[in-house]
Amino acid sequence: MYHYYGALSLRDSVVADNVCEERGGGGLFLYYATATLEGVRVEGNEAADVGGGVDARGCYSLTLRDSELLRNVSGHSGGGLRVNGAVAVSVHGSLFAGNEALYGGGLYVDEGGWASAGSAVFTNNVVQQNTALAGGGAVMSRGAGAQWTNNSFVGGSATEGGAALYLFEHPVDFRNNAVVGHDGSAALLVYDALSLEGSRFAWSDLYGNSAGDLGGELSAAALAEGELAEDPRFATWTADAVYEDDSFVLAQGSPLIDAGDPELADPDGSRSDIGAWGGPALVLEDSDGDGFDNSRDCDDADPTVHPEAQESWYDGVNQDCAPGSDYDADGDGVEAVDFGGADCDDADAAVVDCLAEDSGDSDAPGDDTPEGCGCSARTARAPSAMALVGLLLLGMRRRGR
Repeated sequence: MYHYYGALSLRDSVVADNVCEERGGGGLFLYYATATLEGVRVEGNEAADVGGGVDARGCYSLTLRDSELLRNVSGHSGGGLRVNGAVAVSVHGSLFAGNEALYGGGLYVDEGGWASAGSAVFTNNVVQQNTALAGGGAVMSRGAGAQWTNNSFVGGSATEGGAALYLFEHPVDFRNNAVVGHDGSAALLVYDALSLEGSRFAWSDLYGNSAGDLGGELSAAALAEGELAEDPRFATWTADAVYEDDSFVLAQGSPLIDAGDPELADPDGSRSDIGAWGGPALVLEDSDGDGFDNSRDCDDADPTVHPEAQESWYDGVNQDCAPGSDYDADGDGVEAVDFGGADCDDADAAVVDCLAEDSGDSDAPGDDTPEGCGCSARTARAPSAMALVGLLLLGMRRRGR
C-alpha cells in the first residue's frame, strides 16, 4: 500500500508477503500522511531499500498501537519500521520480532530535523530477536530526541554495535527498559559525545548481553540511578522463531517488579515495574476473566493459564506463568530425555545430565557417569507414550495459531 498525504486509519488488518523490488516500504509506504495503525499485523514483507515492513516519511503524525511487525526485511534500514522526518510519533504496545536490516533491524528512527525533542514516544513495546547486519539490532535512532519508557528489548544481534540500541546525533530518555540476552556487539551504544550529554539512561535492567552492556561513548559512569543487572524472570521465552509463544510478563518474584523509576507508577498505583508490562501507559485488562490482568497473566486469552494455575508438564503450555521449560519438571535446567534433552530423571533435580562424560568425580574406576546420577545404564531412547502425547498436543497448538 502506498498512501500519500491526508489521513489514513488502518485497523485489524494483515499486510503480508509483499515485495518492493526497487524502493522502500515493503508492506506500507506512508508519505506526508496522518496515519493511525491499530491491531495491524505486518509480516514477511521485503524492501530493497528502507522500511521492510513500514516506511513512514515526512508524516505529520504516526500512531502505531497494539500491532505486530514480524519477519520483515529491509536492504538498508528499518527492517520492521523506518520513520523519517515525522512531526509526532507514538508507538505503543506493539511487537517487533524477527526483522532484519543493515541498520536498525527492528526499527530505524530518524526524526530528520522536523520534530522537536521528545516528540517520538515509545512505550510498552517488545523488540525481540531482530538482526542488524551492521548497527542497531533492535533500534537505530537519530534526530531530535526520543523517549523510550517501559519497553523490553530481548535477544537482538548486531555486528558493529548497539545490539539493542545504536544512538547517534541526538539524546534519548531511556527509562524502565529491560535489555536482555543480546549478542554480536555491546547492547547499548552511544556513538557521539553530543548525544550522550543530553541522554538519560536510568532504572533499566541490563542482563545476559554476551558482548557487554555498554559501548561507544556510553560507560557505567554515564548511567543514572536505579540500573539493575538481574535475571528478569520472564514468564516464557524460547530463543526460536515462534515469537507468538513467548510472554515477557514478569513472573512472580521477578526483581523487576516495583523496581522502576519511583516517579512513575503502574496503573494500580504501585511503583512502576521495569519492562513492557509496567509503567503509567500500560492499559490493564483481564480479557479471559480469570481474575489476573495482562500485567501478570502470561496468556490473557486462556482462562486456564494464570500465575496460580496448576502446571501440567510436557504439554508445551506454561499454565502457571513460571519461568523455565515445560519439559524440565524438576527445574534443573536440563530437559527430560523423552523430549530431546539429557535428563533421565526429570523428577530429581540432583540428576542433571546422565549423558555427559565423567569429570573426575569419586565414582568407581571406569565409571563415566556423573556422580549422583541414578540411571547410568540409560541412554537416549524412543519417546514414551506420554512424550508422544505431549509432542502431539504441542504440534496441534502451534498449527492452530
